[in-house]
Amino acid sequence: MKSSHYKTRLFVIILMLFGIGIGIIYAQQKPEKYYCKWCGNKYSSISSLTSGICSRNPNGKRHELYEGSEKSHYYCKWCGNKYSTISSLTSGTCSKNPNSKRHEPYEGSEKSQYVCKHCGNKYSTISSLTSGSCSKSPTKKHQPAL
Repeated sequence: MKSSHYKTRLFVIILMLFGIGIGIIYAQQKPEKYYCKWCGNKYSSISSLTSGICSRNPNGKRHELYEGSEKSHYYCKWCGNKYSTISSLTSGTCSKNPNSKRHEPYEGSEKSQYVCKHCGNKYSTISSLTSGSCSKSPTKKHQPAL
């Protein structure tokens, strides 16, 4: 009897320590951040992001979720210009954007080669990719695949 009682208490202690460890790991995680792809404003939830009005959104009135990861710098998907924040990127005008007058963030990860999503040509930078013309693209310009 003593042996089974001891094993039960040990099992409970192990479970408690495991629970405390999980709690510590959970507490150390950073809260999620959600950014608007048109203005770069930061929100703690998607619902709070999409409930607000965005003056930079060319497609409508609401903020839209930026689906890329947080990065040390962001590139315009139309011209390849580099900025330190989404907000600074989207505040500038882009002469190569066929849909609006502003830079739009590239939402893919940084790569050693960027591929045109229409023809498959490869380039070492987004800016070199977007400077060329593409006969298969509806905009007649190469566009980076994610």
